[in-house]
Amino acid sequence: ILTPVFVIIAVGGIDTAMVQVAAQNASNLDMFKNLDFIAIISLMAWGLGYFGQPHILARFMAADSHHSMVNARRISMTWMVFCLGGAVAIGFFGLSYFSTFTEQAAGVTGNAERVFIELSKILFNPWIAGVLLSA
Repeated sequence: ILTPVFVIIAVGGIDTAMVQVAAQNASNLDMFKNLDFIAIISLMAWGLGYFGQPHILARFMAADSHHSMVNARRISMTWMVFCLGGAVAIGFFGLSYFSTFTEQAAGVTGNAERVFIELSKILFNPWIAGVLLSA
């Protein structure tokens, strides 16, 4: 969640970051581009897989009563919104960072899925980057 914040600071602010992302491809700013009925249904159903993950099932089984499920649901869904939003923001603002600092983009040029790994190594102390990468 902190990585996109550090990226925004490194590129000079949110306005600069948004301008640089738009400069790469203006359609990057349109979340609903090319969405059809199947894509909308797929996006709505995507979150259903969350409840089948083993670590989530263990949490459900450990609940002491059905009353505790209300708070557990609120906490877990809020956390997931933050985590998934942070993951999307890393990719989104990673475009801005690596278009600004092109000399550091070698790690992501061949494999765009390394954005988080490269940003962690570049922006953070090696100890903090190690913790982030191990998590």
